[in-house]
Parts: sequence; structure tokens; C-alpha cells
Amino acid sequence: MLWAQSHSYGGGVGVMRYHGDLPMAASPPLPMAFLSYHRNLSDHFSWGARFLYGNLKADDQKKPDWQWRNLNFASPVAAADWEITFNFKRFLLNVRSARGTLFLSGGVSVVYYNPSMTIDGRKYLLQGRRLEEEGKVTAIGTMGFPFGLGYKQMLGERMFVQVGVRAYPLLTDYLDGVKGHFPADLPQRDALTRRLSNPTVYSDEQVSGLLRGNPQNKDWFFTAAVSIYYVVRRTECVTF
Repeated sequence: MLWAQSHSYGGGVGVMRYHGDLPMAASPPLPMAFLSYHRNLSDHFSWGARFLYGNLKADDQKKPDWQWRNLNFASPVAAADWEITFNFKRFLLNVRSARGTLFLSGGVSVVYYNPSMTIDGRKYLLQGRRLEEEGKVTAIGTMGFPFGLGYKQMLGERMFVQVGVRAYPLLTDYLDGVKGHFPADLPQRDALTRRLSNPTVYSDEQVSGLLRGNPQNKDWFFTAAVSIYYVVRRTECVTF
């Protein structure tokens, strides 16, 4: 006996962590949650969608080598993923299917973010502010290309549990509000811009035109999660 189609609806929780121009060691793992849908295409392949929400942050003060720069950021992150999953063993559609299997996943994502920076206990949104020579901070949305691996295990006949990790390389370098060089004209900027751009231990004249971040690398974030799915099987067929 086999099933010509199988739909799975699920949700999960986990943690997410940032990687970018601020040190990763200064970025704690933060909670996130998601809802997802998958439809089996064959014994080994499925496609699906995932909608996740969480937060990211990092602070130079958490890393002694970077305390001089004194940058920090926090941002909500919401993402809508479309992905293809490859199961190493047959899964769901056949009585010969394995009860558990490793899997790989990859796809595309639309990611919303909106970084802020905290100075003297007050939060400032960075969208649209020209804090660097490269131009204004561009926030709100970008594309990502998530990929990952994990393991899934059946629980009875209608449910399975899944654990997995994913990496999200992004097309933006402004997830953290940091990209490149201090403005060459920083000493002539307004007081708030100077403070947001240069909270370092050095004067505006000393840092003007120097590197503030790494303009060669885009930002990433990572997720690790556990989820549970309910399976709806369709078009039951008898094989001979």
C-alpha cells in the first residue's frame, strides 16, 4: 500500500544566532518560533514553506577585544521560506518507508529586519541614517538562501518530530546596521549621527574614513529548532 500524496503541518521552537560585523561571541542565542507546511513529492523529496519570527542582537561590550568600538544592535527578524527537502531514506509515502531519516534542505527566503542601536539606555532605529561612508542604512527587507540538515522520526502513524539546523546567508550587510567605513565628513555631521556612528573611545577626527565594519562580507543568521508535524495522507492506493 502507498499514498500518492502526503501533507504535513507543523510548528516548532528553537534559537537563532547572528553572524556579521559584530563578533559572533558577543551575540547570544535568542528564542524563535515558526509554523511550517510540507508536501511530499516522492519517497525522498518534499517541498514546503516556513514562517519564522525571532530576534537577534550583539554587543561589542561582551567581547573585550572589541569594547573600544562600542557598537551594539538589536533587530526583530521575520522570514518566509520556500524550501526543498531531500530525505536520505524513504519517508511517509510507502509502507517500506523508514521510521526515521536524516535530511538536507535548501531554498530561498524573504527576510524582514529593522536594526536599532542603544546608547545611554535609549534605543534608536537605524533605518535611513547615514552612519557610514557607504551611504544610509538600508533595513526592512532582503533575500536569504537558507540551507541546513536535520533528522526526523515518526511518532505513531500520523505525527513525526524533527530537529534541524539552518544557515541563512543574506543579500544585505545591514542586518546589524554596520557595513563599512566611518564617514569622511563625520566631524561635520549632527551630534546624534556622530554619536551613533562613533561611540568608540576615539574622537570623530581620529576615526574619520577608517573601517567601522567589514564591507566585503554579507550578514548571516543561524537557527536550531525542534518541531512536530501532523501528517494528512491523501489518495490511498493498493499496490500488487
